[in-house]
Amino acid sequence: MPTLSLRILIADSQHLQRLSIEKILNQYGYHRVAPIASLEELLTVIQYALEPFELLVINSALMVGSGHRIEDFCRNCPSILNALIYDGHAMQFFVMKGEGQIIKSYPECRIVIPSRIS
Repeated sequence: MPTLSLRILIADSQHLQRLSIEKILNQYGYHRVAPIASLEELLTVIQYALEPFELLVINSALMVGSGHRIEDFCRNCPSILNALIYDGHAMQFFVMKGEGQIIKSYPECRIVIPSRIS
């Protein structure tokens, strides 16, 4: 059974994309969703988070030019437990969780699991 109390961040500069993802999550019963519009906003929210977010859904285009590798950022951030990373242009998804490795890879998706989680 899914845990509907998950804290979820959606980070995408495109308002309609954030809204669409949030609507899908709401339809599945996930209502603790915070939409983020920029990398600066994301870094601020993560820096001041009192408890970690269970999931970050992020457009990889948000990190372009920041000097960060998005997979390393997600693995090394203590405020992010799991990340779903998608490419905004081709809608490719990469989901990361647990051991710092990609556990599923689709033409459109990957999952990353941070190595700090047991």
